[in-house]
Amino acid sequence: MSPVNSTDMTPVDHSVMYLNNYIQKMNLLWRKEAKADDEKRGLGWSATIHVGGTPYGSVGYHDKKIDALASAARRALIDLGVDPSTGKW
Repeated sequence: MSPVNSTDMTPVDHSVMYLNNYIQKMNLLWRKEAKADDEKRGLGWSATIHVGGTPYGSVGYHDKKIDALASAARRALIDLGVDPSTGKW
């Protein structure tokens, strides 16, 4: 997500930024614990949160836990009233 003046950010932007920060922190912990042979197998970065068709950053070691967390974050935003086609309330 490109730098934005916080006064221009919507509640969705703040929520997504918070979720991305959380996922990235969790990812650093998981990646730190990853075995060297996992990296040799070419596991990559894959999970992306999309709101209104806009990707809000690829996050996560290619891991089902992180894919599930990104999906849960997107569903939570939709449950809060975000229109997935526009990214707006």
